Amino acid sequence: MLRTFSKDILFVGNSGNDVIGSLPEFNSDYIFSYILNSYGSIAGIVVVAVLAALVMFIFGASIKQKNELGMVMGFGCGMIILLNILLNLLGALGIIPPASSFLPFLSIGRSNILLCYALVGIIMSIYRYKDVYPKKIRASQVSFQKTINI
Repeated sequence: MLRTFSKDILFVGNSGNDVIGSLPEFNSDYIFSYILNSYGSIAGIVVVAVLAALVMFIFGASIKQKNELGMVMGFGCGMIILLNILLNLLGALGIIPPASSFLPFLSIGRSNILLCYALVGIIMSIYRYKDVYPKKIRASQVSFQKTINI
């Protein structure tokens, strides 16, 4: 069914296919097919470009980390988002069998949106503290003689 929908996609505008009546979950699992059939290939290219820019930002911010934990967390969050994007786009185009995945920030569902915002929040926190590097303290610099008088 997805391959028949993809044959009639126009460059701009609605293809005339009844995607809403034919696809079971057009607003979550098959949102990219809905976008292509309702708005045309230009809208699909824009969606793919924005998601690719997001993934490139995530991996770019992860590479620039001085802190190893931030780098690993950034790559992990980026891989989760990238995997869901690839599964959804390839399944919507009929290249692989459709899997239950979501398109970040476009699919409907509370857990999907919450997961996307949490992952991007972690990425933004990593990006914010990218220049923070724990200073190594030598034992001779630490003084145990300091007391606090209240």
